[in-house]
Amino acid sequence: PPPPNQIIYINSGDEVIDISKLDLYDPVFVTGTLRTESVDHELAQIGYRMEVEKLAPYDQRAKR
Repeated sequence: PPPPNQIIYINSGDEVIDISKLDLYDPVFVTGTLRTESVDHELAQIGYRMEVEKLAPYDQRAKR
């Protein structure tokens, strides 16, 4: 896996986010609060945690 400073752990809290229409490598827009926090997961060590407020499929045509 990449080093911890290149991985963000995404946490949706108690809210369920439906990602059933996405494939594993589909890009998404994620909006939320990003914090530096070490997380040890069975797959990797993680350097950042984000509390998700909104998750949406990436749309190249979307205006920013």
